[in-house]
Amino acid sequence: MKNANNDPEIQAFKRIVSTQKNIAENIAAQCTIPRREPAFADFPQELHPALITYCKQIHIEQLYSHQNEALRNILTGKNVVLSTATSSGKSLVFQLAIYQGMLNDPEMTALLLYPTKALANDQVKPFHEMQLFLQNDLTVGTGKAAIYDGDTPKEERISIRNTASILLTNPDMLHLSLLPHHPMWKRFFANLRYVVIDEIHIYKGVFGSHFANVLRRLDRIVRYYGGDPIYICNSATIHDPLQFAEQLVEKPFIEINQDGSGAAEKDIYFYNPPLVDQELGIRKGILEEGIKLTAESLGLGIQTLLFVRTRRSVEIFLRKAKDSPGITKIHGYRSGYLASERREIENGLKKRDILCVVATNALELGIDIGGIDCVMMLGYPGTIASFLQQMGRAGRKNSRSTAFFIASADPLDQFLLQNPAYVLENTPEQPLINAQNLLILFNQLRCAAYELPFSSGDTFGKLAAEQLKNFLEVLQSAGDLVEKDGKFFWIGEGYPSASISIRTISAEPFDLFHNDNGKLKRIGEVDGQSALWMVHPGAIYMHAGETYHVDELRLEEHKAILTKDEFPYYTNPKQHLEIDILSRSETAEKKKALFTTGNVLVSSQVVAYDKLDWSSNEVLQTIDLDLPPTVLDTQSFWIQFTQETIETLQRKSLWMSDLNDYGDQWEHIRTSILQRDGYRCSLCGLQPDNSGALHVHHKVPFRTFTDKKAANHPSNLITLCEKCHHRVEQTVRIRSSLSGLGYLFSHLAPLYLMCDLHDLGVFIEPRWKPIGNMPVILLYDNFPGGIGLSETLFQKYPTILQNAQDVIRNCNCFTGCPSCVGPVNNEFFDPKGATLALLQEILY
Repeated sequence: MKNANNDPEIQAFKRIVSTQKNIAENIAAQCTIPRREPAFADFPQELHPALITYCKQIHIEQLYSHQNEALRNILTGKNVVLSTATSSGKSLVFQLAIYQGMLNDPEMTALLLYPTKALANDQVKPFHEMQLFLQNDLTVGTGKAAIYDGDTPKEERISIRNTASILLTNPDMLHLSLLPHHPMWKRFFANLRYVVIDEIHIYKGVFGSHFANVLRRLDRIVRYYGGDPIYICNSATIHDPLQFAEQLVEKPFIEINQDGSGAAEKDIYFYNPPLVDQELGIRKGILEEGIKLTAESLGLGIQTLLFVRTRRSVEIFLRKAKDSPGITKIHGYRSGYLASERREIENGLKKRDILCVVATNALELGIDIGGIDCVMMLGYPGTIASFLQQMGRAGRKNSRSTAFFIASADPLDQFLLQNPAYVLENTPEQPLINAQNLLILFNQLRCAAYELPFSSGDTFGKLAAEQLKNFLEVLQSAGDLVEKDGKFFWIGEGYPSASISIRTISAEPFDLFHNDNGKLKRIGEVDGQSALWMVHPGAIYMHAGETYHVDELRLEEHKAILTKDEFPYYTNPKQHLEIDILSRSETAEKKKALFTTGNVLVSSQVVAYDKLDWSSNEVLQTIDLDLPPTVLDTQSFWIQFTQETIETLQRKSLWMSDLNDYGDQWEHIRTSILQRDGYRCSLCGLQPDNSGALHVHHKVPFRTFTDKKAANHPSNLITLCEKCHHRVEQTVRIRSSLSGLGYLFSHLAPLYLMCDLHDLGVFIEPRWKPIGNMPVILLYDNFPGGIGLSETLFQKYPTILQNAQDVIRNCNCFTGCPSCVGPVNNEFFDPKGATLALLQEILY
């Protein structure tokens, strides 16, 4: 193991950051979190002497104050949620509580739930060490800790069921294996004293909504066997962890949040990549700047961990880094990699054999990877909680550390550069879950009915007896249940848990196979929701820095076949979207706009993909696809603009969202241009049999003219085929006030929802038929049934709109850029000013 004393290197890196011109001039803000001294407390008097001796053997002479407080409450039978910093010793609390219980009751069992298999694997070692130390005090055969997950060999599972006292698993295995087969686990459930839920802040959205129902099922099974366990929840810093724990588990809790652990100094830099075009507001890419800073840190031997926002970014970073001087060894870490690959990287970081890793938030959780010297966040991770969690990965072992936030051109990132206190001083968000989501609830009730019959008068979480009976009668009508003597029994086929994923509300994942000269080797997987988008036929898929071509997507087999090679291009899918209103829940009617939340039906289809040059990002070719559409019934929030608003902006020539009226002579003009160009595309030379397949395009956009005759002059017109026309429109598209506000609003919204940008779908339409062909900006929950994001948007839209106005006013571009109203590629219109005017119309 290499020396972890890093202060001289960190100080040298700090000097580079503050004096090297091409780095120092990009520091938008900087602060140092001072050293925090620890607060200690004695061991609780009731703690078994053997446990105190064990702690002292591992050099723990006293507990932190929060450990003492949490332990005292747990030992008196209270449910506890512990919300303190990364590396503050939360795990020791439940380890001591569990073994204290086993020293008094040898039959006692404990269930520990981790959101990932990697976390469970990381946490089992301390239990083994503690059991070994206590072997003379524990009853023979008790205290055994075991991991039970999808990787556990079948030959070991029977032994674990029969002998394990402490079970480390994940919600998926609880859902798929333990609860459906609870008679086989009777011994374990009948003696269950503690349920530990680690990293509860992870349980948001669909996963959290499913998990809340899985816990309802667990409660039914445990009560059936006569148990009433104590719950211990650990969390990163989130808003009101007490309320969230009680919402998730539906039991009363005590909150412990006064952190007694110490921390070393940490330097935090807010870094804005330099402008390459001030007028257009174009900045250097965050991946390139991340590589530049990483080369400096690695040159000093500083262990560096980079967080990026997407799986694709991991692979692009690896590809670019391989060609960069100063970066010799770098590893990727994300979902989709094999478990063995991920564990090798975790161990390499902990032993400091690996100096640099680029990861998604899969490495954000509390896996023990030792003390990272430097963390770089390439783009805002989506929530303050995640920001603090990723930043907390640096300096976990009381050593000085450095953290960088490298901002993208995204308006949200730029807003945070202007307001760093937002993430450093504000209370983190609270995760959103909706355990009452109808689709989730029906599926979970099917699972619960399979496990135990429902009796008359039963409840299920917040469902009162009469409400539950209504749900059960629906399942009875569907042929899943039968009622007999006041009980509802399962009669459906198989066991329902096997076909229900609790991570998504989508289909099962797709396995990815590399075709190596006819031999298929599984290299990873993608979730069912992403498959049509990421591994459509012809897609370029990246894995561990290598590029693969998707040869086949076998939809029925949930399998994609890929071949590995070097490709000079990457691919980007294109989607067609249609939305209809199903119902309106609530409307706020203002003079200039209507703000509504309700249910919508979203039909989306991946219809084509672009091939783009790696170096120039130029679209080389657009290829059509024939893939099935997906339909989503979900919640939505939309802004509908009134005719008065449109007319006001039209009078100021600031409304550019109407369809173009080319004039009475347009058909004659169009025909003359087609004849002039020989009925042939002027770019690719295509000459279709049907002239209707050709388009006549305005070189300078029509809507930038006040005179139709000047706009339609032959010198401004050119014949293009449909595909070339699409490419050109992408290059010179006009960003209107409507699209500018839609872009900005949708990029700021996740800041207020504790969700990822991709958890929200966006639809911007100047003439939306369901509201009488009026303009609309619509955002929807990207999950069947919705999970409450749109409802929260309805409550918070005034604040978001006000902050959107501030972002535009504080942006230094001239007419618009990716940091405010979106990319602008024309000199004839001021979308920034138009968007600001639209905002002012509906705000005042």
